[in-house]
Amino acid sequence: MLPGTKRCDLRQHTITALCYLLRYPFALLNLIVRPFRGRAWRNPRSIVVIKPCCLGDLVMTTPLLEVIRHAYPDASISYVAGTWSKVIPEHHPAVDTVIDCGTVGIPGRYNFIDYRKLARTLRAHHFDLAFVL
Repeated sequence: MLPGTKRCDLRQHTITALCYLLRYPFALLNLIVRPFRGRAWRNPRSIVVIKPCCLGDLVMTTPLLEVIRHAYPDASISYVAGTWSKVIPEHHPAVDTVIDCGTVGIPGRYNFIDYRKLARTLRAHHFDLAFVL
């Protein structure tokens, strides 16, 4: 679409209107969530990074691990990775524990039972902060 055409202008006006309409529900949500913020961000004891799929994407998250370790030096950092890719976080100095998620995260390869088992494992650790990538 060329700028200045009616179709482009309609699209731009629609996006602008949606932004204005969604501003208020998100502001209300921010007021509701605000009292629960703070403790985990200031001094988390345990942090989890979840990236179950795609070896290349997992490699690209390694700089994030160093930043997290620098920001929270006393926190325990866990990494959730697939069976085939867990070797990378296992040998990273910033990661304390690696949780094997099996095939969860691979489209079409996991079932509800695997997903539920991973959710129970994550709940059992009581993480203060999570990075879902």
